[in-house]
Amino acid sequence: MSKLKDLPPVSGAIIWLQQIQRQLRLYMRKVEDILGKKWHHHVEGKQLKKIYEHFQKKLDRSIQNDQFGIWSARWKEYKSNEFEGQIFKIEVLDQMPTLAINFDKKLITLYKEVRNLSNLPKIRVPYEIQIRANEAKMKYPFAVRMEEVLRIYNRTCNRIDKYSNLELLVARSRKTVQDTITRGITDGYRWSSDK
Repeated sequence: MSKLKDLPPVSGAIIWLQQIQRQLRLYMRKVEDILGKKWHHHVEGKQLKKIYEHFQKKLDRSIQNDQFGIWSARWKEYKSNEFEGQIFKIEVLDQMPTLAINFDKKLITLYKEVRNLSNLPKIRVPYEIQIRANEAKMKYPFAVRMEEVLRIYNRTCNRIDKYSNLELLVARSRKTVQDTITRGITDGYRWSSDK
């Protein structure tokens, strides 16, 4: 269900736990409406209230420690030089070097998590994680567009290589694009540069 609503896993789990808490409070109000305001003074009422409070504390601990705490600690430790590093990187796929964009997809999940967690009560996302998420949000559209451009370039080059008679027609354009890519790699275009 969380994938359908584009909820990342941690914020989806916390939202689900908070919905369980709300439902539990609603049931307890119904018990009070049926049995009266002093329902918790009865023997069974005391036991029910004790179970209710224990379950509420368990849900709170699960949200704060198990879900959010682990997620927060993991992202505080996450070391990524995505935004200081170069835009391009070379990956080896099927023993062939391939040009790729240096952008970790986990960072967009981080942005979505921070966006959702910031809207939840009792959750305070650490500042350094918020900053990293905002950087990812700003760079993501450029990274996606550049990946798309590289995909189109590679597909076009493959088609040109298939039909050798087209190679002479597009040689100048191909060389211009290759020079631009080479300049991007050798000059060290970085996420932080204005080029």
